Amino acid sequence: MANELASMSPPDLPAELLARVEQYLIEFRANATLELSAWLDKQLEEAAFSQQLHRVWSGSEFVAKNCIGHPEVFQHLVDSGDLFDRYDASTLHSRCLEAVHEDAPTKPEREATLHRQLRHFRRYEMLRIVWRDLAWRDLFWRDGARRDVSENEIT
Repeated sequence: MANELASMSPPDLPAELLARVEQYLIEFRANATLELSAWLDKQLEEAAFSQQLHRVWSGSEFVAKNCIGHPEVFQHLVDSGDLFDRYDASTLHSRCLEAVHEDAPTKPEREATLHRQLRHFRRYEMLRIVWRDLAWRDLFWRDGARRDVSENEIT
């Protein structure tokens, strides 16, 4: 397996970082369902995705651990295309509003539900933004990502 992973990783990734990514992949597979493990293996067959994953997971324990701990969120980010998209001026705001649509019958339940939904939304968007930054998705994206967060007031 290590030789297979080495052939999929960026050629300039040092052995120490490659070993870190290999360990993260082992942890992902141990934590994920068989279906999600198979999904990741399929994604890794694509050279561009594999290179991005190696670059990002070797550079951010935050992203790797969140993908490991929440593999369904990672899958949704990839499969939806959100991981690779740059949001326009209104997208972050509308996504936040969509994320908090559930309601509960009592005030404590509504509050707990809102907190859970906001944590999920924050995790999703932080993973997306950090991935794009470390993967160098767009050399000129940095100002756009800041606009994603700073110009879109969430009220």
